[in-house]
Amino acid sequence: MPIVQISRIQHRRGKATDLPQLAAGELGWSVDTQRLYIGNGTVADGAPAVRNTEIVTSGSPSFSGALSYVYKGYLGDATPIVTGASGDFTRTLQATLDDHVSVKAFGAKGDNSTADVLAIQRALDELYKDTDKDDTRARRVLFFPAGTYRINASIKIPPYAHLVGEGPEKTVIRNTGSNAVAVTMDDEGNVYGNIGGSGATTPTQIQIEGITFKNTVAHPGVSIDSATKLYFNNCFALFTNSFQSMSV
Repeated sequence: MPIVQISRIQHRRGKATDLPQLAAGELGWSVDTQRLYIGNGTVADGAPAVRNTEIVTSGSPSFSGALSYVYKGYLGDATPIVTGASGDFTRTLQATLDDHVSVKAFGAKGDNSTADVLAIQRALDELYKDTDKDDTRARRVLFFPAGTYRINASIKIPPYAHLVGEGPEKTVIRNTGSNAVAVTMDDEGNVYGNIGGSGATTPTQIQIEGITFKNTVAHPGVSIDSATKLYFNNCFALFTNSFQSMSV
C-alpha cells in the first residue's frame, strides 16, 4: 500500500454516547466505557462502509469472550450442547490450553539443530519430579510434536511420566552424545545403581508412545533400570542405523 500522506494523527475523546463519525484514520476514545474506535473513511477510499470500527482492548466486550472457552460439541453453534447444570460452564482460555502440555512450551524446538536436552528435562522435572510431584494433577501427558529433538546427554525419565509423540520417524529424539538417549530415574533424580536410595520412588507407571529414540553411536535407545510397569507403544529405537522395534 503506497503512503500518500503523513500527517498528525487526530483523535477525540468523550463519552460513548457522544462519539461522532470519525474521519478516516481518526481515533476516538470513549472514556466512560474504556473503548477505542477508528474511522473507516469513505467508500470511495475503499472502505466497506462508512462507520467507526472498534479496536479491541481490555474494555471491549469481545475481549473477555476471546479469553474464555465454552465447549460446544461437534456441531458447534448449529446445535450447541449445555455444559453446566443451568446454562454453559465457562473456563478461561489459559485453563483450557493448560489441559495439554507441549514440550515446546518449555523451549524445545525439534528442529534437529537446537540443543533441546535442557528444555526436555525441565519439562519432565516440572511435570513429574519437582515439588508438586505427589499431586496427580501435575502429571499431565507431555506431547512432543513432530520433529527431531537433538540432545547431547541422556534425558532422565521420572516415575509417572507419560510421553506422547506423533509416531515413529515423525517424533525423533536424537542423541549425539556418548550415552543412552533416555534413562529411567527415581523421583529424587537418581539413575542407574543409585535408584531408590533414601526411600525415593523408583521408576514406575511410565508410558511412552509414538517416539523414535535415535542414537548416532552404539549406545542404547532407552536404558531401563530398577523400573516396573513401563509401557512402550508404537516406538522405535535406532542405533547406528539399525532399527529395533519397541512396540510392546
